[in-house]
Amino acid sequence: MTGWIVPANAPFETAKPLLQHAITAYAKSDLSQVRLKAEQDYWFIIDLSQYQQSQSNVIYADNVHLSHVDFYTLDDNFNQLVAVNNEAHRAINKVLPHVVFTADRAHWAVLSARHNDDEWINIGFATDQQFIELVNTKLRNFILIIGVLLLCITIAGTVYILSHQTKALYLLAYLGCILSEFLIAQGVLNYVSDALLPLWYAKLQFSFQVMALAVISFCFIHYLQSQNILKPRQYKLLAYVSLFSMTAILSCFMKQSVHFVVVTLSLGFMLVLLSYLFFYWRSNTKQPIQYEFLIVWCAVILQTLCWQATLVAGAQLFPFNDVLIVVNALAFVMALLIHERKRVKQYNHNLTHDDETKLPNKLLLIKRLDSQVKLTTAHSILLFRPAVLSNARANFGYEHVNEHIKVIMNKLTQQLASMNVLCVETNTQGARSIVRLDDSTYAVVVLGRLELSQIEQLVCVINSVFADGITHKRLHLIDKVDIGVANYPLHASTASQLIQRGLQALGAKPLHGERWHMFNIENVTLSQRRIAIASALKEAIEYDQLSLFFQPQVDLNTGKVHGCEALLRWEHPQFGHVPPDLFIPIAESSGIISELTEWVITHALIYQKQMTALLPEHIVSINISANTARSL
Repeated sequence: MTGWIVPANAPFETAKPLLQHAITAYAKSDLSQVRLKAEQDYWFIIDLSQYQQSQSNVIYADNVHLSHVDFYTLDDNFNQLVAVNNEAHRAINKVLPHVVFTADRAHWAVLSARHNDDEWINIGFATDQQFIELVNTKLRNFILIIGVLLLCITIAGTVYILSHQTKALYLLAYLGCILSEFLIAQGVLNYVSDALLPLWYAKLQFSFQVMALAVISFCFIHYLQSQNILKPRQYKLLAYVSLFSMTAILSCFMKQSVHFVVVTLSLGFMLVLLSYLFFYWRSNTKQPIQYEFLIVWCAVILQTLCWQATLVAGAQLFPFNDVLIVVNALAFVMALLIHERKRVKQYNHNLTHDDETKLPNKLLLIKRLDSQVKLTTAHSILLFRPAVLSNARANFGYEHVNEHIKVIMNKLTQQLASMNVLCVETNTQGARSIVRLDDSTYAVVVLGRLELSQIEQLVCVINSVFADGITHKRLHLIDKVDIGVANYPLHASTASQLIQRGLQALGAKPLHGERWHMFNIENVTLSQRRIAIASALKEAIEYDQLSLFFQPQVDLNTGKVHGCEALLRWEHPQFGHVPPDLFIPIAESSGIISELTEWVITHALIYQKQMTALLPEHIVSINISANTARSL
């Protein structure tokens, strides 16, 4: 759109002669991109006869931060006409100043505009229908961008509530700054209060841009700090970012020229800082670059360059800036979601794997065994416990022993690769067939029906791998492996029960040099009976359910009673008579032998006191467990 531009600080009545003279004396100028100088009124004259007009037409000024704007329509003689007030457009006038006029008499249109500082303005002409389409387009774009920003804020807020990730909190702050900057740029604050100056709105808009970049800078600094990369410089950089951010905010209350310089310097500093952080991170870490981090960094750099260019070029870059806002918001949220997906994936991996050796754990083993049970596939579980590991951890430390375990398990995995064992997991490192049940117990699943020859072959392989023991600083511990075997469906009907049966076989005592044990229900019954007896024995000691029998000791020379031997007996209401050769070993293995010995000594001394009253030379003999004697 072309017309005449006349700078003049005067009302229309005074400026009218000057405007008439400008039509003949001045050349036409392009009104689509005009730079206004601060505190200067400008008159824009448009010859309406050169435009194809409809019955109702619109002249508009595309700038939401104008401090003053007036429209006039004139006839052929430059006499002012009455503008048509369109109530449908009244609300739009706050963000898109305009005037509606009829085409029957209007020949000239004059617009008076003023801004408190240097600013760009775009003068446009449209028919009423075209203007409605322009408004609808702006409204659709506004709703789309606001919707995307609110959606991104909702996603970031949800991620923070669920995971309390600091990255999500930084993203929330960044999106809040971007949303505020966009609302100000679109003139939404013009509807809130007429008391606030539009110039202050524009200053606040640029300050929010600096704040958004400051939030991203804080996020990058926090990330590098968490990686122990930026420790010597982190506090200085945080201070610099805070200083420029606060200066940008305070500059809103300064002159526009000062504010422009502060914002330009702040944006430039943020650009240099972000570039420095990226290249410093790349030069001080050996980790492969994460593509989501690279996307975020490129998006921020591009947004910063666009904001700096907007300060110079003005409204021409507004559409490009709006597109960048949407792209950046979506890029940041996608980067956050990708990071969360990796974190959840790692968390799920940790649930099913041992932290120290990275082997599959009991949860993953049960999952794989359940699938075999559902298919009714016969299989056996072979549990083995290297006896040396507990002593090695106490003497050599966890770190050294865990490294030894990794080497041994990799070697054992290679040995088992050619055998008919279940592959519990397949990943980038290869197939894993060994599972770590607990601190010292491992498992291998053998597919197919139970064959003793196959079990013997696996036992030989396991023993040969652990035969060398473990060495550290000239200290060498010889290893010994306990092995237990249970079969599905012979010994168990579920995965959990199969593991339990395997542990029961593993806990059986070796006899006659046996290298492994198959699950035996008789051993389980005996084991359960031993547990029940140990529990009942504890109760028997507390409630004096035991009894002492005294066998006399006679002097053969004189035929007189010399003393007696205390014999412990136990009559249980459920188990009946429990012989000492059964419950004494149980007391020793369960750790209550000291309490049992104390009970025997106490009651024997009570008897001895009674007997010495009758026979002063009487002696009572008590049998004490070797374990108790060593502790004494």
